[in-house]
Amino acid sequence: METGGASSPCGSRIVVAVGKLLRIWHALGFKKEFFPFELIRTFADFDDKVTALKWNPDSKCILAGSKDLTARLFSVNKTSVVKTKPFLFMGHRDTVVGVFLGVDKMTNTVCRAYAVTWDCYIFSWELSGGDDETGGENSEPDSPGTPEREVETLSGNGVTVKNKKREGLDGNLENGVKWRLSRKDGLGPGEADGV
Repeated sequence: METGGASSPCGSRIVVAVGKLLRIWHALGFKKEFFPFELIRTFADFDDKVTALKWNPDSKCILAGSKDLTARLFSVNKTSVVKTKPFLFMGHRDTVVGVFLGVDKMTNTVCRAYAVTWDCYIFSWELSGGDDETGGENSEPDSPGTPEREVETLSGNGVTVKNKKREGLDGNLENGVKWRLSRKDGLGPGEADGV
């Protein structure tokens, strides 16, 4: 998708992908206006062209895939208190060609994200609470460089001080939520033939 777009489910916004940029516009209404489109936000977080777009049902978030082998979940609404960064879904080995969102029917909120890649893999992520629910021995350790990782540093007087690697709520669209890779399914030539 060199240039592509999608209208929000509420009908009041349009997202347009132009190369590496995502631009969100206030869409046309039923009343006559001199400037019918108003630029709301521009995201320049991708390193290569955007290839796939999907709005969530309440028009507050956009899931976008790219040739840079990532998918990102952006919050459309600006908050003056906290500057949020998009959730970054990584691990793909080829271009993301499709993105989809799964909605919990009981709460009508997004609880799953899916990315389809050019090399026939489907990555499934699920939303979990801020604290690891399973805990214990079976929980995966934090990978180096994650926002939650604490780093011990020595201050000038030789005292060890623990600092957060990144302060604030970077990557959190809502306070205390995390995404985790729940499944990675491949559909290769052998599986397509039923072998």
